Amino acid sequence: MDTQAVRSPSTGRPKRSGGLALLFPLLFLGNVAVYEFLTGTGTLAAFEVGQLGGPGAWGVVATFAGLSAALGPPVSGALSDRTRSRFGRRNPWLLGTSLATLISVLLLTGAPTSVVLIGIGYCVAQTFAYGFHAILTVIVPDRVPREKRGTASAVSAAGLAVGTVAGTQVAAALSSSSAYLTLGAAVVVGAVLLVAFTRDPRPEPRLAEAPAVTAAARGPVRRAAGFFSALAEHDFRWVFVGRTLMSLCYFMVTAFIVFVLSDYIVLPAGMPVLSAVAAVTLIDTGAAALAALAGGWLSDRLQRCKVFVFASSALFGLSLLIPVLTRSWHLYLVTALLHGIAYGTYLAVDTSLATLVLAKARDFGRDLGIINLAQAIPQIAAPAVAAGIVALGGYRLLFGAAIAVGLLAAASVLPIRSVR
Repeated sequence: MDTQAVRSPSTGRPKRSGGLALLFPLLFLGNVAVYEFLTGTGTLAAFEVGQLGGPGAWGVVATFAGLSAALGPPVSGALSDRTRSRFGRRNPWLLGTSLATLISVLLLTGAPTSVVLIGIGYCVAQTFAYGFHAILTVIVPDRVPREKRGTASAVSAAGLAVGTVAGTQVAAALSSSSAYLTLGAAVVVGAVLLVAFTRDPRPEPRLAEAPAVTAAARGPVRRAAGFFSALAEHDFRWVFVGRTLMSLCYFMVTAFIVFVLSDYIVLPAGMPVLSAVAAVTLIDTGAAALAALAGGWLSDRLQRCKVFVFASSALFGLSLLIPVLTRSWHLYLVTALLHGIAYGTYLAVDTSLATLVLAKARDFGRDLGIINLAQAIPQIAAPAVAAGIVALGGYRLLFGAAIAVGLLAAASVLPIRSVR
């Protein structure tokens, strides 16, 4: 098997890991599988709940699902940090969370006729799928040298874009039960390929040691504070703030895309709203996949992260000036293109930036799980925030507020000191 030395983050001594030539495409496939699952199951669950209880019922289910999604990454990441196994730290959790994801969709098969049952199944599936994604993310700092992390993160971001499109296609092409099982099985296949064909390096013995006695002696408040201790680090805290703001900007707009296109943008005569949504999504995700690969590669080539994160955040925000100034459908497609370029670049390089400011190798999984909260929390809050803004001043005010948040996200990268 092709191998490449990867230096231990703590000791600088080389570790042997699965070669990057094989790891990168398998990371891509793993991300395609999990985002295909998340998009496809979300589409199916929304349709089923909407038929049974309408948009209000889906809003409640989506809120609880968002909370479930926030729980999975830090928990699975922290537990994998403390795993001591001859198979490695991450591989047991890759397999475990993928199998749990597949089992969880059994709650969703058979076309259940209860909003409650669909909601429970969807929340459980979200918890395990996002837990699986957290383990995929922490593979990057575990196994990839610092100078190649932009490319690794770009590959993952491209997988997100492809998986998002593929998930909607699976949901549309298959019956509900078959689609759920196919989507869950794809996650298991992605995990098995990674475990079978790449090596999970064992941590140094001192990295694997968990301070169990000390943690047990602490009270619950101090244990919780310890869990989030990475936020006390200056650079990590600013990465968290920037990711939170950028995610809020993104979800403020995307959460209302159906209503923006039906109530605000002037569509061509006879174009259905769902067709307009499909066109915007295709342009956005296609541009994001290409921009992620280009941005991650260029970031590695120049060994620069901050300038790419700053520029992509600012571009994402400023592109929203177009719908502020005009309701033209064709110019909104230009906005979608700029969104894709900006968000794809941002995802690739900001994820790389997050791995570069991690302080403790033994807590990589936990700390990247916390970074994932910076995306999950705005996803939960954005629909309510956007709805309030639209009620106050309409869609122009929504776009204006999103511009301000995007520019704040760009500014938040400037105080970071340890990464160029």
